[in-house]
Amino acid sequence: MASPASPAEASAPGAPVWRVLTVCFAVLAVLASMTHHAHDIDAHSHNHVSAPTPDSGQWALAHGANAELSEQNVRFLAKGKIHFAETAFVRPGRCDVVYATDSRGRVWALSNDEAVDPELVAHVGGTLLGGAFDADGGIYVADSTRGLIYLAPRNGTAFDTPRLVSTLAPSSLDAAVGEADLDRAEIRYCNDIAVDRRTGLVYFTDSTKIAPVVSTTRRGDTFYSYASCQLSGDASGRLLVYDPTDGSTHVLVTDIPFANGVGVSADGKSVIFASTATYTVRTVPAYVAGVRPVRFGETKLFYDGKLPGLPDGLTVDQASGDVYVPVFGPIPPVIRLADRAPNWLRRVLVSVPQQLRPKPSSVYSMIVTLSGDGELKKVWHDSKRVYGLLTSVERCGSYLYCGALKGDFAARFDVAG
Repeated sequence: MASPASPAEASAPGAPVWRVLTVCFAVLAVLASMTHHAHDIDAHSHNHVSAPTPDSGQWALAHGANAELSEQNVRFLAKGKIHFAETAFVRPGRCDVVYATDSRGRVWALSNDEAVDPELVAHVGGTLLGGAFDADGGIYVADSTRGLIYLAPRNGTAFDTPRLVSTLAPSSLDAAVGEADLDRAEIRYCNDIAVDRRTGLVYFTDSTKIAPVVSTTRRGDTFYSYASCQLSGDASGRLLVYDPTDGSTHVLVTDIPFANGVGVSADGKSVIFASTATYTVRTVPAYVAGVRPVRFGETKLFYDGKLPGLPDGLTVDQASGDVYVPVFGPIPPVIRLADRAPNWLRRVLVSVPQQLRPKPSSVYSMIVTLSGDGELKKVWHDSKRVYGLLTSVERCGSYLYCGALKGDFAARFDVAG
């Protein structure tokens, strides 16, 4: 997360005044824009249509089959023993051991027994986000600041030394189909991962060109990068695919406003991904060698509408085809205002110093369940604000396993009913 200002910064002459003036100017500029230019929406904005709120219509807790998460026989796995476990994931078809990545660069194996200590699988370093198993029992993890990393399986439950397998991808649509093969762009913000275990292809997101700020301990401030992307209207995210047979990385989709969670459909014909900055879940045909990538605007909505918050690490249940989407929080008012603002005003908002930006806190998270056809089935609410920022969800049997950005645990919910 964002680090506090240093003592030198805090005591610098004029610094507090400058910060206050910056914030005031940003707020006044927003209010002025909303008052005098209510219909002057930036032509490049992807958010012309307002997103719903968690308490409206079919999203409300009282609607239909929607339910409260705290009533689902929850267990906190490894509570107090792991740090900011972004993603919880399982081996295909096995629920006895849960794996988790954390912000200190570690991969953990967690028991379903809350009294059992977690086992360290690997110390990769960096800030780890997404994680997923391949068909051979190996683990792919996303280091937000370096790229895609692979832990090859060895002797059942052990793994080889982590190996960095993808740090570059074609930097343009032309390069992506071979016209300029040496034109490569580094992966700036490696985020979520999904493995097609039929083909071995690894789909993953490069969220934005705004790289996380890296501390001296090599931890990346991923929330700061997200906030900068959202406020500025940046649309530089990409959906990538890594082919382990030849070590190549290809571009599937470009120009995504903060590319986030990704999953492969149950029939393997399409890839489903979240755009956090547009509050949407979209779909694109699965990768085929030689096919030209598409831009974000050429992809299709998977769910026909906007979500009532900020979607994160979605997964697809390969047994049912259902798509589980964690919504880690509602859309903050300042973001709703920024969505309607012209580019110049967005730049003002982004100029607010890092120390004065809001930090992630325990807010109203939800889990949205969509059918394999993109229809809304159910919304799980954390209306009591027990679990903080739920950032991943994966179903195994009757359980939902969730990671939490600000949590020192992985959560397990029994949703058999």
